[in-house]
Amino acid sequence: MTAATAGAATTASGFTAAQAAPTQWGGDPTFLIGRAVTDCTGPAGGVGFFGYGDTQQTGRGVHMRQRVRAFVIEDQSTGEHVAIVVAEILSPSNAVRQAVLSRLGRRAPGRWSQAQVVISSTHTHATPGGATHDQLHNVTTWGFHRRSFEAQVDAMVQAVLAADADKAPGHLRVSRSELTDAGVNRSSVAFQRNPVELQSALPGGIDPASVTLRFERDGRTDAVINWFATHSTSLMNTNRLISGDNKGYAQYALERMDHGVDLMSGSRPVFVAAFANANSGDITPNLNLAPGQGPTSDQFENMRIIGTRQADAVRSQLASAGDPVGSGVEARITYVDMRGYAIRPEFSGTGRTERTGWASLGTAFAAGSTEDGGGVSIFSEGLGGNPLLSTLQAWRYRVDRFDAAVQSPKVCLLSVGAMDWVQQQVPVQLIRLGKYWIAAMPGEMTAATGVLYRRAVAAATGAQEADVLVHGTCNAYTHYVTTPDEYDSQQYEGAATIYGRHSAGAFCQVLDQLGRAMVNGAPVSLGSMPPDKSWTALPSLQGEPPTDLPEFGRWFGQVIEQPTNVGPGATVRARFVGAHPNNDQRRGNTYMAVERNDAGAWVRVRDDQDFDTRFEWQDRGLGVSRVTLSWTVPQGAAGTYRFVYTGNRKTAIGTYQSVTGTSRNFTVGG
Repeated sequence: MTAATAGAATTASGFTAAQAAPTQWGGDPTFLIGRAVTDCTGPAGGVGFFGYGDTQQTGRGVHMRQRVRAFVIEDQSTGEHVAIVVAEILSPSNAVRQAVLSRLGRRAPGRWSQAQVVISSTHTHATPGGATHDQLHNVTTWGFHRRSFEAQVDAMVQAVLAADADKAPGHLRVSRSELTDAGVNRSSVAFQRNPVELQSALPGGIDPASVTLRFERDGRTDAVINWFATHSTSLMNTNRLISGDNKGYAQYALERMDHGVDLMSGSRPVFVAAFANANSGDITPNLNLAPGQGPTSDQFENMRIIGTRQADAVRSQLASAGDPVGSGVEARITYVDMRGYAIRPEFSGTGRTERTGWASLGTAFAAGSTEDGGGVSIFSEGLGGNPLLSTLQAWRYRVDRFDAAVQSPKVCLLSVGAMDWVQQQVPVQLIRLGKYWIAAMPGEMTAATGVLYRRAVAAATGAQEADVLVHGTCNAYTHYVTTPDEYDSQQYEGAATIYGRHSAGAFCQVLDQLGRAMVNGAPVSLGSMPPDKSWTALPSLQGEPPTDLPEFGRWFGQVIEQPTNVGPGATVRARFVGAHPNNDQRRGNTYMAVERNDAGAWVRVRDDQDFDTRFEWQDRGLGVSRVTLSWTVPQGAAGTYRFVYTGNRKTAIGTYQSVTGTSRNFTVGG
């Protein structure tokens, strides 16, 4: 008797459970597991960032380089396998996903299908944009930016291939704990409209679950993927430096601080840590509910603190043994056309069939999130905040009853679906690792919506709700999904729920379809794939770097400002005549190094991968650049040091030449 025919029961969420036997996927088998890290750092100079929608937020250097972490899991008995990719970007785009799959198909024919690869992100907002063919998401880059796109695609392909080559026998474990001081609900006025039973599942309006998938090889934990619901928005829209934000710092803490990993060494890292996005759509790390505020008023210190709290949760979990995931690996994916998708009554919540609709952004979207920043000051969150547009929308809904049924009470600002500016055929992916299920969802879902997703999968498969992991910003960016009650409040998240009031029900219905197919061993149609928009993607007006020129009377690499002797806790810096950083993104390498004199030999001790360094670029016009290297000195760093700057300059004939500058020595006191 299969799980789907074992009987039926109705859960508290209203879904009908499949009653799968929990022991069906038990045991502690040996898997083939591998992992790898590659550099996906995009163009650091003058390219708009993707996240806050602020056209003034263009790159001016690097705080911490961004990476792709890939994990491959294979069932030795069946050969079924999956690759989980976690990239330090805001979100993958369909353009990136399809390019990755296409290139994997050429490099490893027949190895990787659509269902076997999940591409996800940490959702950092401190990342170069333009890596999509959807026009709305290229606003800050004034078009498609090839350098951003290639950095992401190439790094993801290389990471999957390297992780696949890294496979060795090992075990998978899961551990969990609760973390309550790394996020707060930024949209409580919407959350509190949810039914009491849904609110009670999320005390305080947050999802405190910190869940870690552990890769065990040779008797030790070799790698981890952690899921925890908080936004990567500790850094504000005033920040101009590429960075991994708080989840990037959590990765740094476990890899570099705990295990001494040097991602620029070229050797296999002894430990890999990925901190993935979960149901964090309405959860902010800004604990004082203002941009860059909480627990301190220093955005970079907040990044460190919130990242440390996420890392500490995993550290405490690793102190004890985890639970075996069980046996088996499976995956399904389907693309759903959201332009009129029919939602059955058991998922709509209204007792009748409802539909999604063509993508639309409301006026509250333009207001931005008050707690995290961004937005246009003339717009407001909530219903009634924009009276003129509200009046016009009410008239439109009287005329267009279908649109009213789909989008009301949203006050439409931009019909981005009709303009073909966003993706509307969207992927929903479900992965089973033993008794655990990973719902890989496009876009951002609120904490409460994540609970609905978990319940839908649990009901369809017979799994325990706690064994369903919600993986956000996967495979495409589709903005937000709120519950219907949250949607009615029309806060920022509701206005950005682009397919309408019943989007959450639609995705729950698709998850139910995938879950039931998997417990029955049935195939699933790939569905309606998004069109190829590469031919319509306008190239970025931010363009290519100009010919580099030195400052008058100076030469490339010359030190303009020398470092001074300092003590622990101080910031030391050096300034150089530089070149445009986009000439060479130095993937797998560094723009800067802090070197220590060790018995007469210079040893690199800090570079672009470190939290306490900065590489800052200044465009002085007419192809003239200055770069500043800085280091905030930690305790216990007494010694003699120097800065080294490395870049590439573009010549008048379009060739590139290396640029190097070295500062004088400076001393750090004890």
